[in-house]
Amino acid sequence: MRNMKTNHWNAPTRYFVLALLLIFVGWLIIVARELIGALVISALIAYVLTPVVNLLTHRMRVPQRYAVVIVYLLFLALLIATPILIAPLAVSLFGNVDTELLNLEESIEAFLADASILGFTLSTDLIPVNFQDSFIDLLNPQQVIAFLQTTSTNLVWVLISIVSVYYFLQDSAQLRRWVLGLVPGPYRQDARRLYRLIKDVWEAYLRGQLVLMLFVGIITGVTVAAVGLPGASLIGLLAGLFDIVPSLGPALAAVIAIVVAFFQGSNFLPMSNFWFAILILLLFVGIQTLENIWLRPRIMGPRLRLHPAMVFIGVIGALALSGILVALVIVPIMRTGGILGHYLVRRILQLDPWEDEE
Repeated sequence: MRNMKTNHWNAPTRYFVLALLLIFVGWLIIVARELIGALVISALIAYVLTPVVNLLTHRMRVPQRYAVVIVYLLFLALLIATPILIAPLAVSLFGNVDTELLNLEESIEAFLADASILGFTLSTDLIPVNFQDSFIDLLNPQQVIAFLQTTSTNLVWVLISIVSVYYFLQDSAQLRRWVLGLVPGPYRQDARRLYRLIKDVWEAYLRGQLVLMLFVGIITGVTVAAVGLPGASLIGLLAGLFDIVPSLGPALAAVIAIVVAFFQGSNFLPMSNFWFAILILLLFVGIQTLENIWLRPRIMGPRLRLHPAMVFIGVIGALALSGILVALVIVPIMRTGGILGHYLVRRILQLDPWEDEE
């Protein structure tokens, strides 16, 4: 038995198996893209929390497993405390929304009754149903079931992400060693170098995203405070936090600010609530234009060695084709793909893949 020789695969067989593996991996990525997105977000959160774990472990001599538990519990406490702290501010901002909604239909009818275009008076018959009926229509069984399905699905992904953070904190080193151990011996050194390069990319992305969120939060808070929007500091905080989700996050922050502007008005600008809400809308459009065309490409691009235009196109394309989770991490994914592609091309051409770094 010891003298039996292993039959090596010939080149066509190896290429065929490689093609099957690539097809399987591509299919798996497509099918499990939402799970992959949730795990990537968990890994990024764990990366942010890892320095705190290291501080407890190295400086305070706390055992690693206890340090992970302490940091994870603090993370959960922060998740729970954030909405509790924000709720009173939100109530103060939206306290009279219910009353204003009851009067909104009457205000629109009064406006249409007095409005005329080219000498023709607009009739209130143009309003086919009142707002209450429209709201009731939204509560039909089909709409409620669809809402519950979407909410439950999102809740599952949130729970998966939160639980995964703990395991990434606890077992990230073992996971890294396991993955590198799967690589055949002759290529293990290359795998370690690729890991370090990819790790640098994701660290640069995370730092850039935090800087971008800080810039957007400050710019938004200062801008809306300058025009007298109530709760400007809270709006700026929400804009910065929501900016982690491209396009949808800023849009949600804009909707909140517009609602506040419409029902509360400005603290000092002599203009109606309606036109003040339009002003807030224009300001948010301007801030988002500044972020997407100038801030994001210049903050993300140099850190990840990507051209600003590639960053912009990548984010917009990911939003259109794959949704929010992919758009959240498309920039480091593009750079990671570039690193792996460069390595494979150099290997296929039998060139040194590390020549550019030496």
